[in-house]
Amino acid sequence: MFRSIKSKFIALSIIIIILSIGIPVGFLLNQFNKNFHDRSVIMVGAAIDLMIFGLNNSMMKGDEKNVQSIVEQIGKNKSVEHIRILNNEGIIKYAIHYDEIGKHIDIVEPGHLKSKLEKITERKISLNENTNTY
Repeated sequence: MFRSIKSKFIALSIIIIILSIGIPVGFLLNQFNKNFHDRSVIMVGAAIDLMIFGLNNSMMKGDEKNVQSIVEQIGKNKSVEHIRILNNEGIIKYAIHYDEIGKHIDIVEPGHLKSKLEKITERKISLNENTNTY
């Protein structure tokens, strides 16, 4: 098959074309994936900040009964899987699912918090590969 110069030239040209297109496309796909992940983390962070502001505002006014309704309204969004607001002891005070309220976070979701609540100093948003959720 590669006995003539013409067939060798064609094969070499095809290999060069595939490499010259394949490498940049692979790089672009990798960048798109990374940018999508970064943007998703930013959007989740912004949504959390907005929710915290609204909840803090409601709690400062003394409207604690409205906090549960705020959580429920946010939970109606089909892209929100869970919202749990905990106290310092890890007891769930407000949640989308009523059966979680009053229970400890380690009972509801074992291993969700890897450290004590007092040791948590910053927010961490990560992707759960199994469920593809943040």
